[in-house]
Formats: sequence, structure tokens, C-alpha cells
Amino acid sequence: MESYQEWYREAVGLENRGRMSDATKQYEKLVGIEVFMQIPELGRTARFFASQGSYREAFKFAEEGLKKGGGAEEFVPVCIEALEHIGESPSGKGPYLPDILEQILKLPGSERLLEQQLKASQMLFRYDHPVWSWRLAQSLLSRLEHDFNRYASESGLYIQTLLHLIKLYYSINRMTQARLYLRRLLSLEESFFKDVETLAKWSLLLDETPMLVKRPDWPRLQIKLGRDTRFLCGLFHCIATKQRQKLPEYQEALQGYKCEDQDLANKLPVLRSMTDLFAQSSEWGEGIEALIAERPYDRLLRQLVDKRGRGHISGLENESKVQLQMLDSPAYVKTQWDNRHAGQACKNRRSLHDVNVVFFGGGERIGGTSILVTIGNSSLLLDAGLHLNEDYPFPDYSRAGGVEMFTRLDALLLTHAHMDHIGSLPYVHGLNRELPIYATEPTIRLMRPMLRDLVKTTPGSSSSIYTDELVQSALHAIQTVDFGEAFTLPSKSDGHWEIEYFPSGHILGAGAILIRKDGATVLFTGDFSMEPQKTVSSLLLPENLEVDVLITETTYGYLPPASALPREMKEELLVQSVMKTIDKNGCVLIPSFSLGRAQEVLLTLQHAYRNEPFLPFDLYLDGRAVDITRVYQQYAVQGRYIKPDCCPAGEEDAYFFGRGVLLANDHYRGAGFPDFVRDLSRNGRSVVIASSGMLMDGTMSAAYAEHWVEDDRNSIIFSGYLDYRSPGAKLLAASREQFNPRVIVNGKEKELRANVGAASLSAHAGREEIVQLALSLQPQYILLMHGEHDKRYTPPHSIRTDDLIYPSVTELLEGAFGKTKVIPAFNGESYSFM
Repeated sequence: MESYQEWYREAVGLENRGRMSDATKQYEKLVGIEVFMQIPELGRTARFFASQGSYREAFKFAEEGLKKGGGAEEFVPVCIEALEHIGESPSGKGPYLPDILEQILKLPGSERLLEQQLKASQMLFRYDHPVWSWRLAQSLLSRLEHDFNRYASESGLYIQTLLHLIKLYYSINRMTQARLYLRRLLSLEESFFKDVETLAKWSLLLDETPMLVKRPDWPRLQIKLGRDTRFLCGLFHCIATKQRQKLPEYQEALQGYKCEDQDLANKLPVLRSMTDLFAQSSEWGEGIEALIAERPYDRLLRQLVDKRGRGHISGLENESKVQLQMLDSPAYVKTQWDNRHAGQACKNRRSLHDVNVVFFGGGERIGGTSILVTIGNSSLLLDAGLHLNEDYPFPDYSRAGGVEMFTRLDALLLTHAHMDHIGSLPYVHGLNRELPIYATEPTIRLMRPMLRDLVKTTPGSSSSIYTDELVQSALHAIQTVDFGEAFTLPSKSDGHWEIEYFPSGHILGAGAILIRKDGATVLFTGDFSMEPQKTVSSLLLPENLEVDVLITETTYGYLPPASALPREMKEELLVQSVMKTIDKNGCVLIPSFSLGRAQEVLLTLQHAYRNEPFLPFDLYLDGRAVDITRVYQQYAVQGRYIKPDCCPAGEEDAYFFGRGVLLANDHYRGAGFPDFVRDLSRNGRSVVIASSGMLMDGTMSAAYAEHWVEDDRNSIIFSGYLDYRSPGAKLLAASREQFNPRVIVNGKEKELRANVGAASLSAHAGREEIVQLALSLQPQYILLMHGEHDKRYTPPHSIRTDDLIYPSVTELLEGAFGKTKVIPAFNGESYSFM
């Protein structure tokens, strides 16, 4: 194909002389023979076609340039620009947009093209791929935050990425996360305010305009606004500065005002109601219920109604879910508390002078949960967890008299079978073998395989702390309780306790514990979830439950969440991430916590293909998760404790271990693990769910990762929480910051070529859900535990010094709950209620 070079030279000459029409005819002769061209020729031809709007041709030449090893800096921008105009597929058929973009952005050098990554994410959102758009944008933001926070570099791209994520979250009604990102921007120093118009618009749509107009530089900023935003923000400034004499002018102007921007036009009815209300007009509430039904997630509208004491709006579906998207404001939480409190008969505030709570573990950090509740002279112990990976693993019981305390205890009540809640059970049992112990039946069944890892199997084993006899004795000492069936416990000092368990929605068998004695009522939620999972439903408490003291977890109550996607979108992200690897004939490792998370991942993959006769990949289960899943399977077959719709009626045997699920150990027991993993790699199309969830050294997930991390066909997808010090967290961070970095996996240095991602399926309540629970119960005291009380979000380069950017669960509750006292609990501290 020597003649193409003549066409190419003539085309370049015509282009250089500005004869674009003639140049186009010459360049078009090259279409179809790009495979014979050299990289520089492909680059120039691609750029020419892009400049002329011939985007399909531009993409073909740029794609060929990348295939031949051309630089990402030269060809990726052309590809992204072309795809923005082409849409789903350059050829009109074949791979869809997320696949194409992923292939382009995985090429060497693409990791430095941050602006192109943002454009790709924006494109995915525009073409209705919100999950993939979020994944790419969230990864980009993680990279940008570090440099912006420390050096204020890439500020423009950082701001544009936040604005893109605000738009994405707004579109899926995740308002709390959208407002968090907007407040970050509204708090920035004036030097970063380049696009005031866009920020003002989002402030109006997300009800954060007061934060904007109260800035000290507002007089300078408002000059940069357009007609609509200047007028509407001026209204908020008028109200914020209490210039009531100007309200009639705004009230009159709003009646006939027409916005050029359609989004703001949709907001006008709400702003009219606000102005009428503040102007003390009787017309403010006209059509208000219809307006709320039309705009249920409008926090300003709801605040207006709540301030007037109208309470809940009739006929509004999903009221609980809607309210969650508004409970990120201390002012709104206070309004909700006041309305609910006023709507109820005044509670008899019982004297709690004889109630005392001591935290031996699980207070200001996760691990070793164990809580002493004393009423009068009677005491109960709630949970007996273990501090994992610490020199002294047991809770510090010295605060309450040490060993002697256990002879005075009336009972030990266990919430669920995670090690940070039951790992010290044999230790406590060994101190007093007569101590009554209570747990639900599934919790007892699950504790057997969980505690097995702590049994001494060899002399001097550092990871084993119990004898088999002690563990078995402790398990035999546990008495079974069932959900919703109250029972009494005799007290060694006087009277008796009334105890009742309710499903907490965290894992199989997990329960919240209601305790009553001498007129006082204490509720310990344990770990709980307000969002139903595949295997278990959410926290289920009786209606109109009255509680004096609420002890609740705050695992996700103190820091902004890494993911605010709805659960169904997280599940979609997991399934699609798996299939992208399977379609490349690769293998997928999903590190999972053995209890709870592994079973959720397993069912998520099975449910995605429940209408297919077979799974489109081999699905293996490995590690401690196998024994745990057997317990889940047994309860599913029995139709007990597991959600009824977990498995289709009549197909209970087909789930968990059915539908082709394989036990990895059965396959490598004879041949050996290395040969088994090599066979999987050679054949591809395999998914392995293995513990541990954080890829800790010496675990089965780390063993698989060691073999698969250097193959770019493979993927590692984390499914849950990652401690920042864990190998999993370091691997994920390295994948976002560098191209093919060197990493440590299972104690060995490897080159990271596999795809690494995360699709967290949380089983803990979020910040707003904790607040919602407190609102519904209205206790006299709230003890917050199982969280990181001292952590706060500090916005970078901010003009603010308060905590309004991301108020913690404590800050949302404090000052909003009237006479209710909110107490962040700390280990070793004793709390009395006078």
C-alpha cells in the first residue's frame, strides 16, 4: 500500500494551505487502510477528521494508533472527543460505551490524563450509565483530593469533578451526598470561585443558598451571576439579613417571574411559598400538599411545612426513605424532633438515677464490644467481643472490679456472631462457668465455625487463644432466645429483668436487645441496618416503642461515606464489574468477610442470573465462608430467619450451594492449591469469593490475589469496609494512583496489572439512619458507640471553621433533641443518668 503515502502527503499539503474541502477528499481515501499507516500519520489523520466533525473516522484512526502503541497523550483525547459525539458504539454495533472507555483508559499513560477521565465519566452519565459514571468519577476524585488538599493543585478539575458528582447524585435522589459535595465547594476560599453561576444554581436547587449568601465576599460574587440566580439568591440574602421591608417587592415580583433556566423554573413554586410565609401571607400554603407530592425530595419545601407544624403529608409514598435524604441538617433534625415531640402526649420522664453503663470495649472505636448495664444493684453484660490484631485481645474489665464482677453478673446477652462481639465469650465463660448466656439460635450456630479459628491446635500458636474444651463448654452454656418473645431473668440482688430480642438486620440471627427493669427501659441496637439485604430484612422494632436509654452503633456516623449509591446500584456495579472481566476470559477474586458479606455477594451474583439455567461463569467459595454459608443454607431450606424471598419457593436447595456453586477446597485438596489456581487462570471465566475481606496476609483471599494480581485479564473487587492500614486498602489506593505499580500481596512484592475496584455492600446503618432511629424513639439519653468519635471532616482551603460541611451524627443530634442528652461513649468510662 505504498500509494497511500502519496494521498497522505497531498492531504497534509492541502490542509496546511487551508484548502479543507480538498484535504477532506484526500484524507477520505485513507479510510479503510489505516492498518497500513504509521503512528504519526494516524495521529494527524485522526486529528483532522475530528476537527472537521467526522468523528467515526477520527475514532477509527485514533484507535488504530493506540493499537500500534501510540502515546495516550496523543490519541486518547481524540478518542474521547469522538465518542462524546458518536455515543454508544463507534460502529453502531458491538461493545457498549463503558467497555470501550475502560479499554482506552487502561492504556499506559491514560492514568495521567485526568481531564479525559472526567470527560469520560460525564459522557457515561449523559448516555445513561450512572453506575459506571460514578465509579470513574469517584476514583478520579480520590486521586484529586490528595493533591488539592495538600497543594491546592488541579483545583479546576477538582471543582468540576465535584460538580459532576453533585449532578449525578441529584439525578438519583441521593441528596445528602449531593449537598455534602456542594457544601465543600461553597466553603472554598474566594480564589477558587471561578464558576459562581453554576454554584449559585446548585445552591438554589439543593437548598444551600443561605450558605452562599452569608459568605463575607457575597457582594463581590453576586456581580458575576446571571439574571435568574442573582434575583433568586437576592431573595435568600434578604431573608438571611432580615430585611423584611424588601419581602413585599420579592413577593410581587415572584408572582409573574419566568426563569430562563427550566430547573430553576421548577423551583419557583417553592420559593413563592417561602416568600409568602416569611411575608406572613395567608396564601403561603395554597397547593402545598400537591407541591410536596410532586417534589418530595425538596428539603426547603418540607422545612416550610414542618415549621408551621403541618407534620407529615398524607399520601406521600416512601416517606421514610424521603426523610433520610434531609436529615443532614441540624436545623431540620431539630424541627423534626420538635414536631414529633409536640405531636405526642408529654412523656413521663422517668428517674434514671440508678442506671449505669460502662464500656469495656466498642466505645470510641470498633473492636472488643462489651458493655455493662447496671440498674440498681443488678447487672447484665452485653456482648463479649475481641480486639482483633492487638497484643491484648480482651476487653479491659478492670474498670468494674475485674474478675470479681463476673460472679455478680446476672447474665451475658449476645447480639450477633461477629468476632468483635463474641470473640471473648470463652474468656468470660472461663471466669464464671455458671454465668447464664443468651443468644438467638442462628447466632449460636454461627459462633461454632467463627470461634474455631481461636482454638489452640498446636502448642505455642500465636493466633490461637483458647482450648477446644473451653470453647465447647461456652457454646453448650448458651441458652436460645427467639425474636419477639419476651422472657424474664432473675436478678441475684432483687427482682428480675425483662428481655426481648428484635431483628437488627445486620446478619443472620443478629438482634437488638430491649432491657426493662424497675421502670427503666434500655435498647441496645448492636450492629444494625435500616436497609434490607438479600438474606435478612432491616431493623424491626415495635411501633410506638418507648425507650429511656438508647445505646447505638455509629460505625458510619462520623465520616463522609465512600459510597452513597442505593443498594440496588451497588449490586449492579458488582455484577457488571464481574461480567466485564468474565467477558475478557479473566478471573475475578471477591475478598469478603466470611460472615454476612460473603453470603450477600453469593446471592447477588445468583439473583442476577436467576432466570438463566446456568451461571455464565464458574463460581467458587473458599475459606471460613464455606462453613458459614452452610448455616445460611440450612435456614434458607427451613424457611426460618432468612428472608422469605431470599430463594424462590420450591428452589431453596438451588441457592447458596446450588446453581453450580463450587467449593474450591474440594478441587485443590488433592492436586494442591498452586496447580488449582493455575488451572483457573488458564481456563478463565471463574469467580472466587474468599475470606478475608481486607486481603490480610495468610488468608485465602490473599493467596488467590498473590497468583492473579499480575494478570491484566483478572479483577479484584472488594465488597466491604477496608481499614486504611489493611493490604486491601493499600492495593486499592495503588491502583488509583499509578499504572502497574509494585505492591505487597500476601507478603510478596508483585506488579499490579489486574483491575482493582470496590462495590461495598454495607450492613451498617448510615448517619441519617441513626438520626432517624433516634427521632422515632425519642429517648432521654443516647449513647453513641462502635464508631470514631474524634474524627471530623475538615474541608481544605475553606473560609469556614465550623462543622456544617459534614456534621457528625453527634452534631446532628446535639442541640436538636430538646432535653435528650447525647453522649459519645469511650472505653473505660462509666455513664450515669441523673
